[in-house]
Amino acid sequence: MKTPHIPLEEVLDAILLEEATPTYEALVRWCERYPGYRYELAKFFATWGERESISQDVEIDEDRLASVGVSHALNLLADREEKHAQGKAHPEPGTRLLLWARRCGITNEALARETGLDVVLLTKLDMRRLTGVPLLCIERLATALHTSINFIMPMITGPPQLQPGLRHKSKRRPTATTEDFADAIRNSSLDDANKRFWLEATSNHRETGHP
Repeated sequence: MKTPHIPLEEVLDAILLEEATPTYEALVRWCERYPGYRYELAKFFATWGERESISQDVEIDEDRLASVGVSHALNLLADREEKHAQGKAHPEPGTRLLLWARRCGITNEALARETGLDVVLLTKLDMRRLTGVPLLCIERLATALHTSINFIMPMITGPPQLQPGLRHKSKRRPTATTEDFADAIRNSSLDDANKRFWLEATSNHRETGHP
């Protein structure tokens, strides 16, 4: 599981500052922000909910306790995420990889560490500038973003994108150039070990008959 770059203690402090009560809706919001702390957040909200109930000196029945239980909260979250995934099996047309990562609370640097790439390579993938991307790269992106290969694929394939805000004097619209994944790896800032790893992955990918 991905380790979030923000300490859990800071996340919990932020929750106490922003949330007045331990509602299920609040739990969902914070789990969406920090999916790597999903279990810890469910446990925190469950404990907080039990203390709220006791401090209010009200009768607590089994249904109320179940509503703030860790297992029950995780099951509700899983059901919600499954329904959401079924409703959006693919990103909307034009969805950008790095924009989606930011929506998941993952910085470019963190995504680079998780995938074994560098930020320049991620930017090229984001702009659909790389061809011959090995399946292993797509799998790592999917794992880091807690989603599926089918979700990631449309983000990095298709017509290459121009640099946002790029100005040009010619009346003819410039065309974005593409680069072979292996060449991009060779020209990257990765160390020799990571370069060898990705070049081998690219070679294996092509030997299996993938484009």
